[in-house]
Amino acid sequence: MQEEVFVHEKAPVQKKHSSDMDGSSDQDYLPGDDESSGEDEEVIQIRAELKDLKKKLKAGGMLVVDEERHEVNVECANEEDGCDSHAMDTDEEDDSYDETSYGELVRKEKKFPKFDANAPVPVFTVGMAFSDKSTFREAVIKYGLAERKVIKFVKNESTKCRAVCSWPKCTWVLHLSKTSRASSWLIATCKDVHTCPPRRDNSLVTSRRVADKYEKLILANPQWSVESMRETIQEEMFADVSISKIKRAKSIVMQRMYDATKGSMLWCLTTSLNY
Repeated sequence: MQEEVFVHEKAPVQKKHSSDMDGSSDQDYLPGDDESSGEDEEVIQIRAELKDLKKKLKAGGMLVVDEERHEVNVECANEEDGCDSHAMDTDEEDDSYDETSYGELVRKEKKFPKFDANAPVPVFTVGMAFSDKSTFREAVIKYGLAERKVIKFVKNESTKCRAVCSWPKCTWVLHLSKTSRASSWLIATCKDVHTCPPRRDNSLVTSRRVADKYEKLILANPQWSVESMRETIQEEMFADVSISKIKRAKSIVMQRMYDATKGSMLWCLTTSLNY
């Protein structure tokens, strides 16, 4: 019995020579060959490996690479730096990916909660993003003044900043860090619970901060007595300040006014000379 041969209408039947059977020719290629199916299998394999990797990360902590390109387990590093491993685990769980037209998997950019600089009392959460470290420090100081707590910075490095309550055994702590995984500074640890009372001996109440708060009142009333200022500061800022600190604050305000007046006079003089 003869075998039936199905040939495409536009492809003429040609006799194959033995030299054409060695696989070196491209004339026998048809769409849907093994090569394209091999690419599909590769994409499927990559996805499977990625899924397996994410499971391992959730189970055993996230692996990162240090400056010397060595793998570091974040859970171990967190014990030393005081970071909250839950923050890292949550961050990993939120990973999502997009597929490009070339079949490549690209991680989506994460959206972290932003700090509200206009809030009267700053609120902090794990994963909150800050544009830079100085913004974080200013927010912590504003929080300490509003809540009447003595906050100190025990670590201030190029990629880390750690703030704690100075009261013995108080559990309040914030740990800010910057990693290659995000362009912003992120809060990795946030324990926003105080076990201490309000503090009148608040070292955050400096002469410069008193000057910032009461500058308009001092300028409007240059004869405002030191004792009266002290009573106002005790009532409004809940802080016991020394006489010398108050005098220094008044001096800062007067110096600012002098510098502003001098700068204005120089500008007027320069403008008149140009005409």
